Amino acid sequence: MIIIITILILTIVYVSDLRISSTRIYFLDILISNIFFSYFFSTFCLLILINGSNFIDGLNGLLVGYYLLISLIFHHLNLISFLNIENINQLFFSAILFTLFLVNLSKKSFMGDTGAYILGFFYGYLLIKIYSDYQIFSPFFVILLLWYPCFENLFSIIRKFQLKKSPIKPDNNHLHQLMYFYLKKKYKVNNLFANNYGSLIILLYNLIIFGIGIQNISNTQHQIILLILNLFVYCAVYFKLFAYKYKL
Repeated sequence: MIIIITILILTIVYVSDLRISSTRIYFLDILISNIFFSYFFSTFCLLILINGSNFIDGLNGLLVGYYLLISLIFHHLNLISFLNIENINQLFFSAILFTLFLVNLSKKSFMGDTGAYILGFFYGYLLIKIYSDYQIFSPFFVILLLWYPCFENLFSIIRKFQLKKSPIKPDNNHLHQLMYFYLKKKYKVNNLFANNYGSLIILLYNLIIFGIGIQNISNTQHQIILLILNLFVYCAVYFKLFAYKYKL
């Protein structure tokens, strides 16, 4: 499956000439100056994103809510104007996401693998396209918007390698799953409450981070500081929740 997805994404990247022209990281910019490596790098970034999007689709509303936040940022910064897409179409799409978010919270609808892949690819493609064509914001602003699913994927791979497990083998130790377990056991709440509350906590945190990030979207240092903060908070919360789960 992953091979088919990789070939499909690589084909779209090549046909649409989707290349990241600058990362503001010197050695990486040298590498992506090569057209073939540039296509590979764009494909790799999108693969990390869509797989991470699939990973976070474990709590009600988390996946849809996350991309709904990004959709709202598109509106706030008027990024749609750079894509020759009418605002009404983006508003309609956001309305669909909001509806899915609500029904997902009530467990009446689920995105599934296909939905996660589509959402991750769609927003990843748009952000790379806007940055590559216009460079109106720092590339680290793109990373900030997409940090959670991407880091969830990368962290999971590193964690499983450390435990000598296959990185493609699923488990129940992702951050959102640990948070669900913590809320359920610590506060003795039912499954639905723990599920929804855990999702809303993660979304609220990202809403705050995004709100700070959009204050200076062209300042790379500003975005890097927020990214470092995210990694610190993620790891601190993760290891605390992990210790709680396995000390019981």
